[in-house]
Amino acid sequence: MKTIFAETIVRSPLLSGVPGLRHGFTTRKLGSMAGQIHSRDEQATNRAALEAAIELRLIKASQVHSADVVLVERGIATRLRDGASEPVSSAMRLEGDALITRERGIGLAVAVADCAPILLVTPDGWIAAAHAGWEGTTKRIVGAVRDAIAARGGRIVDARAVIGPAIGGCCYRIDAARAALIRERLGDTASLVGPVDGRFDFAIADELAAQLRAAGVPRIDVLDRCTRDEVGTFFSHRGEDGKAGRGLAFIGWSQA
Repeated sequence: MKTIFAETIVRSPLLSGVPGLRHGFTTRKLGSMAGQIHSRDEQATNRAALEAAIELRLIKASQVHSADVVLVERGIATRLRDGASEPVSSAMRLEGDALITRERGIGLAVAVADCAPILLVTPDGWIAAAHAGWEGTTKRIVGAVRDAIAARGGRIVDARAVIGPAIGGCCYRIDAARAALIRERLGDTASLVGPVDGRFDFAIADELAAQLRAAGVPRIDVLDRCTRDEVGTFFSHRGEDGKAGRGLAFIGWSQA
């Protein structure tokens, strides 16, 4: 595996200890990897450079803030909810916000710029990448990933998961209407603070960590790096007034 200098890719010590597993969260030093702000050619070049560096073929679905899980196997990506499928690529049109596989040599990827990326690995070789903003979190994308892996015989017991850089509760302030919808979906235990001047703070990473624990994941690493606070390092939708590029969170088994 080629060397990438520090703070081009942020990694989790918890996942770094798994032999043969490659993962990370790209910073803006590697350029934008997806989204509508930068040109498609520029972003394709950035993704190709990342693929060469990590020696994985990256696969990404079209993210729509859903709880849909996409299974990747034998070169085909299939959305489990309805069976829709297409050949795998780094920028598929197939819509979904989580991907799972057991195959080697490919990297599951999600694009982020404030939303929380979740990477997960089970003891029997399943890996997952998920994208969760407030909608994916309240639609319980974590439970959808757990159910998809369990339905295929995967063992969540002793799984490891990391929640990567995302906007923190310190910087994610929402109005009362959205707070009410979050409480309606998650109940009174939702990670909301407030109101302060009629607005609430929502700690997405805290909520996702609670959902991972409830799903039976015993080892969880929350990187606790706020993308808006660290806008010089990470892309941030709120920190850049909606004009941010996108970083990638990726996970994959080496080919060997």
